[in-house]
Amino acid sequence: MKCRIVSSLVLVVGLFAACEKARAPHPKGSGTLSAAELDLFRFLPKGAPMYFAGDYSKLHDFMSGGLGQLATTVEDKLSPGMAALTKCLAGPGGMKSALSVSFANQTLETRIVMNGLKIADVARCGQDGGLKTTVDADNRFVNVELPMPLGTFDFSYYALSTGQLYMHQIMSIGQKTPPKMATRAECEAELAALGHNTAAEDADFNALASNADRTKTAWFAGSGAGTPLAEKVAEAYGSIDASTGIALDITVRLIKPADAEKLEQGVGQLRKMSDQLPASFKDVVAALKFDRSNDRVHFALALSDAQLKSVSDQVGSMLGKLH
Repeated sequence: MKCRIVSSLVLVVGLFAACEKARAPHPKGSGTLSAAELDLFRFLPKGAPMYFAGDYSKLHDFMSGGLGQLATTVEDKLSPGMAALTKCLAGPGGMKSALSVSFANQTLETRIVMNGLKIADVARCGQDGGLKTTVDADNRFVNVELPMPLGTFDFSYYALSTGQLYMHQIMSIGQKTPPKMATRAECEAELAALGHNTAAEDADFNALASNADRTKTAWFAGSGAGTPLAEKVAEAYGSIDASTGIALDITVRLIKPADAEKLEQGVGQLRKMSDQLPASFKDVVAALKFDRSNDRVHFALALSDAQLKSVSDQVGSMLGKLH
């Protein structure tokens, strides 16, 4: 579910190209990952293009805000029970999560590790939402069926021996089929095969993650390697704060300084088109900050709940016109 929230954030990030250039202070990185943080990454593969982590419990409040309402609108279009399930799963306090995203053979694969969520929590959320829910006899695997226009989506978690929950979702790019979840047997096999090839033992990832402000609701670190952006993006890291409204802070190092320069020029040109945007989107343009240093670009954006609600209402209206 968390990957769908992140996907919704992309709708806002997509507006970066229409921003005004202004100096924004770069946040101080949180330094070396703690033992508790590394514990989550011990079950994620080494070398994934992008990793995310954060406080999943804070999504409970976030879902009541402007961007959360936008996420709810998008999820309700995908499946009638998806938004309610997402909100319910964010209910338990103290939950932490980490996920990896990778691309292979025209598929987008997301692996998630959750700390603080139990099989019983997932089962309760599915049952309370009136969704078909099945739990293995040993309480190590739960599956919730979500109806979608293209077929049923089996949303499932596997319980690790250490207490965390694990999920592996596979989505075919360009195919009109629901995402596929790894079965219990598949989860067990891939976890057993990890050995020491984990993100926790990936020196490159750990070094890059140290630059991110990990005190926020969520943070990320990765590169364009193994993705369609492999020839453009050398590395990226940043944070998402959803404690009040939403604040995004993103730093990207491009492979070619010339690409950074073109982006800077494009930002200036597209800014002139902002008057053609709806009023709510103009607020996003006005609030966003951008600066560049050689091959590195930095974006910062902070919006209030009221501004997010305005954007959410506008996007919701646009989605409604598509049906």
